Amino acid sequence: MQDVFRTLGIKGTVESAGTANFNVGQPADRRAIEVASSKGINIRNHRARQISRDDFERFDLIIVMEKTHQKSLEAMAPKSVHHKIRRLLPDGDVPDPYFSDEQAFRDVFNQLLPHCQSLGEELIRKRQKP
Repeated sequence: MQDVFRTLGIKGTVESAGTANFNVGQPADRRAIEVASSKGINIRNHRARQISRDDFERFDLIIVMEKTHQKSLEAMAPKSVHHKIRRLLPDGDVPDPYFSDEQAFRDVFNQLLPHCQSLGEELIRKRQKP
């Protein structure tokens, strides 16, 4: 998403956080690093972190990969910010490639990219409305 922001000239902060404390402080999976690198995107400095309550106030939008994550965040967040939480794929969940091979990471990247681009374009349109 950071690359999409950069490509579209969007100024803003993009961060990644998990709903659980798995791998906090650890780098991205080596397969994810390789796939991103093959597309000219450097995620080697990424470190895992867990979402915090402050994130609901800090960010205008919180994108989740699956319905269970959405429900977890809605349970954690005040109702007044539920409108900020949404799935990247409105009609489905993003498959988790972790227990698969590098091709699964490529497939997920290729599935996510057009949705990230669409989201970036949506943000530009909203910013342009009077």
